[in-house]
Amino acid sequence: LDWLEAEREDGRIRFLGATHYSASAFAELARVMRTGRIDAIQIPLNPYEREVEREILPLAEELGLGVIVMRPLGEGSLLPGPDPASLEPLGVESWTQALIKWSLSDPRVTAVIPATTSPEHARENAAAGSPPWFGPDERRLAGRPFARAVAPVIDQQHRMAHGVEMRQIVGSVGNAAGVAMQQQVRCQRLEQRLP
Repeated sequence: LDWLEAEREDGRIRFLGATHYSASAFAELARVMRTGRIDAIQIPLNPYEREVEREILPLAEELGLGVIVMRPLGEGSLLPGPDPASLEPLGVESWTQALIKWSLSDPRVTAVIPATTSPEHARENAAAGSPPWFGPDERRLAGRPFARAVAPVIDQQHRMAHGVEMRQIVGSVGNAAGVAMQQQVRCQRLEQRLP
């Protein structure tokens, strides 16, 4: 950081930022933010990853830091999403646009950087970068299809990818009623976190 600050002072770089992708490191990120040595942060934010709403986003707003959102599409794990016809009330043409606009609609967010290698996807993503932004009602609407349909699958994929064993609330792994109940509980928890 000392070297980067010297580069900034010499005019070779303009802004310094800090980033982390894991909620377990957000306390350290907050500590760095409070030093006054950085100008911006890059953090994950989407309807599934919302931990930054507790401390990091309020602190960035308080300190006047730029906020770049990574993983607005959950690294693709939030796709394909609901039927595009169900998104009409949100004024978007695709679930991808709804997710990008969901993040951009937080007034503390400066920019969103969805990864893509496709020019077609880049054009579609860019279409979400203009107002009108989602208000609280639209953000809730955009989060609900995720909470009901996508979250249980994502949660299982996330747990498996990180070596966390899935546990059934009732019954065995093959018990369909147990699986349905487990998914219902997860959806209720996610809906409680929606603004």
